[in-house]
Amino acid sequence: MLLLHEVGHAILFLSIVLLVNLVSKKTVNKRLLILGLIVTLFMDIDHLFDYISYNGLTLNLSAITSGSYFEANQKVYVLFHSWELTAIFALGWIIANKCGRFKLGQTFKIAFLAFLAHLVWDVVYYGFNLLSYFEIYRISHGFDIGVF
Repeated sequence: MLLLHEVGHAILFLSIVLLVNLVSKKTVNKRLLILGLIVTLFMDIDHLFDYISYNGLTLNLSAITSGSYFEANQKVYVLFHSWELTAIFALGWIIANKCGRFKLGQTFKIAFLAFLAHLVWDVVYYGFNLLSYFEIYRISHGFDIGVF
């Protein structure tokens, strides 16, 4: 299940990058593409914060990958899973390009697309409410698992 989910992140990211590059008639640097793939796949590292906030520092890979700590804790923090962060990367892409900082713009673009792909795939795969990935929404609901 976890492998299928991660493959979905990668496929959606690569598809979005391909689509954006076809529309803009530009190519992406291979190093940035690899960086974006790493970002979209490892964005779930923020789950460790949720795990540790409930279980402490006793790490159990099986428990971490199961996500059972969310249900047990009734809280979901996932701080990187945020439309606000995604928007900041998009804004960085736009501003950097407007200022003629095209290499920096490409880095922001890849980060934006990596975050976007990850969040969209999670919403589709798990059937989450779109609002649940707004950090402000989660904060206003005390990070309660019910927002998902």
